[in-house]
Amino acid sequence: MNTVTLTREQARRFIVHYQGLSGPFKYQGRQGILDLVAAAGCLQYDPIDAVGRNIDIVLLSRVEGIVRTDLEDCLYRDRTLMDHWDKVMSVCLMKDWPALRRLRAVHGKRHLDLLSNDEAVARVKAHLEKHGPLTAADLPDMGTSMQTARSRQVNQAALDALLFSGAAMIARRVGIKRMFALAQAVVPEDLYQQADPFTDSDAFIRWRLKRRIGAVGLLWGRRSDAYLGIDDVTVSTLRTHLQHLHDTGDIVQVMVAGLDTPLYALREAEALLEAVRAGAQYAPRLALIAPLDHFLWDRKLIAALFDFEYVWEVYTPEAKRQYGYYVLPILYGDELVGRIDVRAVRKKQALSVAHLWLEQPVPDDFHTALETVLEQFRIYLGLERIVFT
Repeated sequence: MNTVTLTREQARRFIVHYQGLSGPFKYQGRQGILDLVAAAGCLQYDPIDAVGRNIDIVLLSRVEGIVRTDLEDCLYRDRTLMDHWDKVMSVCLMKDWPALRRLRAVHGKRHLDLLSNDEAVARVKAHLEKHGPLTAADLPDMGTSMQTARSRQVNQAALDALLFSGAAMIARRVGIKRMFALAQAVVPEDLYQQADPFTDSDAFIRWRLKRRIGAVGLLWGRRSDAYLGIDDVTVSTLRTHLQHLHDTGDIVQVMVAGLDTPLYALREAEALLEAVRAGAQYAPRLALIAPLDHFLWDRKLIAALFDFEYVWEVYTPEAKRQYGYYVLPILYGDELVGRIDVRAVRKKQALSVAHLWLEQPVPDDFHTALETVLEQFRIYLGLERIVFT
């Protein structure tokens, strides 16, 4: 299969079903969390907890039969997942530790060079070895230094250098507090000792590009926010790498009616591409989409395919917000039909719906489907009731 041609409707249907957002739930229970992370490569982590954290919302949209402690158990008890830098700070499979060695080397050197204080790094490392796991506040005071025109605590900068280099890791979380330890105390020994599996930097970059395409389902053959964090790729080298992956049969070119730029999908998605092109239909499901969900990694692509513009307004001054602080897109079937402003108000033990914006006609069962999803959120977050304000 050289090139697949889809309509915009078919492209939407492909992405939605590929990502496990239509039909029966594709992912189940704690194993489903691992399978989803494997499919996406990484899930972005953001600590803001407005209605669950970003990663909680991602899981609720795709994984059936989970409770909130399941993710923490995978991360900090079973050690099947890890906190690790990828696109940004993310949750990744622990088994990808060897494959990410080159990324740790690049980011670690950047932070070590910026700090330029080997003694501080050695002191923090020794303190972690003797006293870890511990919080950043437990580190000995080492004063402040100027980094990129701003003052920083030396101990925190040294800890960051250790984290990004892979010498230290998050061992567990206690509420919003992160507990740090040396990596060898967190990563299983067999993985910790494994060598980099890639023969050169090109092989590593192509692996990362495939992961990003695999996360979204379809991605442009041009620069995209979905490729964020793959620092060595320019517009020219991106095209070269994608052409190589296409020539080797690792990815398939997809042309969508009305779009001038080709898109790419993984070879493993060929059967689904053919099914969608042949007219396959999938039962619609309602999902609230997290602001940093991999579904939204390329918002320009979403705008082109779904006619839906989304801006995460959490850092927008209140007076300039169009919708609200933590508003979520609503996916129903293969359409983004609106937005919802919903918060967990824990003092009142309530899931509070402040506003619902519907931007196109919805089917008769929409409100029942929305109530079902809100109830799933309420249970997952341990709240007592749902209120509409």
